[in-house]
Amino acid sequence: MSAVTAALSPPGRVRLRAALASLALALLAGCAWIPFLQVSRFDPVTEQNLADLKPVVSEAYAGFAQDAPDTTALASVRWRLDDALAHERAKGEANRRTTRQLELILATFDRDVASRGGGPPWSPAAVANARENLEEAFDIALRTERGKRR
Repeated sequence: MSAVTAALSPPGRVRLRAALASLALALLAGCAWIPFLQVSRFDPVTEQNLADLKPVVSEAYAGFAQDAPDTTALASVRWRLDDALAHERAKGEANRRTTRQLELILATFDRDVASRGGGPPWSPAAVANARENLEEAFDIALRTERGKRR
């Protein structure tokens, strides 16, 4: 017996044990739903979306070096990115890492399309840099999704 429980009368010990049991139960119940413990499962559709979109988006950047980028092609790429993001968001909070990566990819693409706008063509170095950055973002998203296979 510890000094605390020895100093308590038998009814006091019962109340202490009941209080500790209630506290333990409350802690367990509170831990039953912790967002960072939610497990996201590997999704082959997500992996395929990312693998398919990476070269398509990269190729769309080639148009930034031309006098007039193909706005129809850019809109099509934007739609496909948005569709992939909607698929990720539908999987819920447990999939937030892949969702966040796709949000960053989409934001980067939108920023670059707006930056190119009707302005002068980008230099080959600027196009290569933008492509490299976006391809790296896709690689991170693919590693994130493939890491769920474990």
